[in-house]
Amino acid sequence: MLPESCVENKSTAKHDNKISLDKVMAEVRPKQKVTLKERILLAVVFVLAIILDRALFASPEYFPLCTSAFWLLCMATFCAFNWNKLKNNVFLWILCGLFLLLCATEMRFQSGLFVNKYATLTLLVIPVVFLAHTQICYGGHKLKDAGVIAREFLHGLFAKPFKSADQLFATIASFFRRSERNKAFKVLIGVSVSIGLLAVVVPLMAGADLAFRYYLVELIRGFNLLDSRVHIFVILAFLLFGYSFFWNVSFGEPMQRTKRPKPEYESMIACIILGVMVVSYAVFCGMQYGYMISGGGLPDGITYSEYAREGFWQLVAISSINLILFGVCFQYFKPGKIVSWLRYALLALTMALLVSSFIRLGLYIEAYGMTWLRLLSAWFIIYLAVVLIMCVVRTFVHKMPLITLSAVFLLAWYVVLGLINPVEFIANFNVPGLGL
Repeated sequence: MLPESCVENKSTAKHDNKISLDKVMAEVRPKQKVTLKERILLAVVFVLAIILDRALFASPEYFPLCTSAFWLLCMATFCAFNWNKLKNNVFLWILCGLFLLLCATEMRFQSGLFVNKYATLTLLVIPVVFLAHTQICYGGHKLKDAGVIAREFLHGLFAKPFKSADQLFATIASFFRRSERNKAFKVLIGVSVSIGLLAVVVPLMAGADLAFRYYLVELIRGFNLLDSRVHIFVILAFLLFGYSFFWNVSFGEPMQRTKRPKPEYESMIACIILGVMVVSYAVFCGMQYGYMISGGGLPDGITYSEYAREGFWQLVAISSINLILFGVCFQYFKPGKIVSWLRYALLALTMALLVSSFIRLGLYIEAYGMTWLRLLSAWFIIYLAVVLIMCVVRTFVHKMPLITLSAVFLLAWYVVLGLINPVEFIANFNVPGLGL
């Protein structure tokens, strides 16, 4: 027989091994308590999933209205669960206000969705703005951190809706824990009573107001209980991925990023690049001046309408490249007097190119009238001119967040385009007093 001390030592060793194994398993699979806010978020996302299903299957006449209402509720949900991060951030409230204006503008276009190209494009712009707003708030980034915000945007688009999908099941399972059954039962009673009351009250409201009944019928139209597989798929898919996204931006931890030193290249490289571009643009602008301003005329066989149509987009592309080149030289090359003067020359010649583009577009509109594409082109030229002025200001105000302000102005200018009602504006421009 083994001595008692050996037996005790073996039992103690087994006990210690068990404790250490439990610690390792606890570190590998940490047990996190699901909070009440996470459960409330689950209920809210479930309601949003039902609303999304109704918006996707709404009649084309009410599709912009329903989708805009859905995104407004998404923004309201995010703001409610992230109030402490939002309440003192003026920039985020400005961005939120532009988002509201964008949705309100979209709601006006309740018919002719694919005829009104602005309404169609806005369906894509609204979720982009919502995602940008959530990522700036989630990461607590400064306005000058445009590169970090862009990376967070892509991470929020491709990672956050998927990487915490298991959190949905953890939240659902929390309702069935022994310590939470009493609360879950109370929630179930409240939901059941609410559904019963709505089943009585909603038909009464529909009978009391014809307009309410009309919209209610439109809302539930197309829903077939006998063939509800598509509806169930949409609701469950958004519940899974939508909850993962909202959980990440409300309860998840932002990614820790190490700051890397900004590289600075020799100014000689910038001088060569800017010098070549400035000389090329100077010669080109001289030719533009001879054709369009001095009245020298075009070469034989070229009409002004052809001249305007063929060169407009190329000039806009060149102007955009110049603005990017200015930003790269300003950010990554060592400052110097020659580089500074070449940057000023590049901005001045870019402005001349924008004026040339605007004149070309004016010739084309005068010959063929206004269309959606020509209105959008004129709108974009004005935007580039404002960004050009911002670049000049940036050379004197070094703390100015140029990229972020340019993006915000792009959104604000897009909202202005919607407020003027492009379809009505084009109709009045081509036939004054016609309207829509």
